Amino acid sequence: KCAASSSSTPCTNAGYLDSSHSSMMWKALALGMGENWAWVNFGNQDGTTYPSGISSAFDPSVYTTFMLMPGDGSIARVPNASILDITAWQYYTCPTITQSYRCDPGGSASWTSTFASRTPVIYLAYTGSTFNGPIINPYTILYVKEFSSYLMLGQSYHAAWAPSPVGPWTTVYRSSSATATNMLAPALGYNVISTNPPHVQVGATSNTYEGGQGSPTFAIWDLVLGQNPGSEAFQSQNLYDWVSGAGYQFSDSHAAGTFPRNGLALSFDFLDAGINSGLTNWPFFLDRASNSAVISACDGSYTAPTNCGRMLPTHGTTLNNYGINIANSEYYGHFRTFANAMTMASANAPSAMQGNGSYSVVEVVRYEGATPYSRCGGMWSTGDTTSSAGNTAVQLCQTDGKLELNWGSMAQPRYRYLANFTFPNTSNWYFIVTTVQAQTGCGSSCTPAAKLWVGGAVTPGVIADVNAGISWTVGQSGTPANLTPQVAAGTLVLGIGGYGQQDGSDMTTATTMVYSRALTYPEVQMMYRSMKAKMVARGVTLQ
Repeated sequence: KCAASSSSTPCTNAGYLDSSHSSMMWKALALGMGENWAWVNFGNQDGTTYPSGISSAFDPSVYTTFMLMPGDGSIARVPNASILDITAWQYYTCPTITQSYRCDPGGSASWTSTFASRTPVIYLAYTGSTFNGPIINPYTILYVKEFSSYLMLGQSYHAAWAPSPVGPWTTVYRSSSATATNMLAPALGYNVISTNPPHVQVGATSNTYEGGQGSPTFAIWDLVLGQNPGSEAFQSQNLYDWVSGAGYQFSDSHAAGTFPRNGLALSFDFLDAGINSGLTNWPFFLDRASNSAVISACDGSYTAPTNCGRMLPTHGTTLNNYGINIANSEYYGHFRTFANAMTMASANAPSAMQGNGSYSVVEVVRYEGATPYSRCGGMWSTGDTTSSAGNTAVQLCQTDGKLELNWGSMAQPRYRYLANFTFPNTSNWYFIVTTVQAQTGCGSSCTPAAKLWVGGAVTPGVIADVNAGISWTVGQSGTPANLTPQVAAGTLVLGIGGYGQQDGSDMTTATTMVYSRALTYPEVQMMYRSMKAKMVARGVTLQ
């Protein structure tokens, strides 16, 4: 505590907690969730030697490391000898953080003495909120030397692990119904069953808060090696109460039921928490291709998004039993990509979609109504929609249900393919794959070879290219100076397009994938068969 003194010199190097538990050392601290700096336990119980192999950035013989819990998720470190000197505290900062990338904590540029410049390293929520995870109200972090990893426990039974205090953190267990044992307590027992393979049992305790005064609970966490959902495994995790992630398997073996891995850049399942989630709101969907990005709902136009990070049914964005639903709205509700869920920094679409690129966009959609005034309601788009140079953006949209592939906004010069397909009704589900193969060696006159594969477009159960025989024609807003696409860098946007990129498609989207190459016809056929089987599990029958 800061001792009372008659000196006029303020006591700046100490802090105290008042009756509301507000830390005066950090006046900028948001106190809505009662945050506290929780120290990372490195397991030197009763003064034993610290374990070896710890990164010098968090060497416990030099620094004490903390996470601001539960409502912030920032990391701090301070030299042990100066722990009460607020000027000695450093906060982890990483402006380029993504779901899977962290700036090297070993570099001096990753640390700042400015509290406001800190970067949260995990998305945090509370039990009962509209989104529970990746970890809920974390309370303790323990370094488990046998795994060279960090274990975090949170409210109720929630656990995550990471290779470093800064992450990336991965949820390994979650249950909102189990009895809470959320405080790791190695003093209650740290039993090493095996080191190769590692098998460790760690004690944990908590308070049930029952009966007025509560009752203590004790448990043992049994830690063993688990399944890695990366590589060619199924992209889903069984978290006890529900399964997180689509049950997709990406493999270049071309085995039945799989999807190609070669060139896979983004993969979003819009029923990420399962059909029984019971929610109409959801803050973000994780890229299951490489955990590199998220998609989240926003209001506002393509160029000026607002209210990002939550769905607003009255603004045209919601979740149903099949995926995300977008309804045309004066608020221009839509979905777009972000680099991470911690800071919600914008993320561009894959670079293959830029310039005169080759790429593929895969969707499973249900058309649910025409855009007002027969405008072209956006399905997906990226690039610069404001440039008068023409061909600086690309979008797939629909006019009264008729598909149209445009290289630009409806309000700007552009070329297009006006496809030979119109959704026949507002109840059928369709598998749609757009493949674009760049043409080269033709300077400013390179016409892209674009195919628009639609399952069941002509014959149920059969893939057809509805762009076959369609000419590359000038749009309605003037002729671009160049034939060659020159798509600018931009976010991947779902749900708005048309004139001024504000016209929404009344549509439900179950899945969106992006490949950094043009998929072949046999690959599209295989994906169609695989997707038909996967969609049946959620009550969707593809045409």
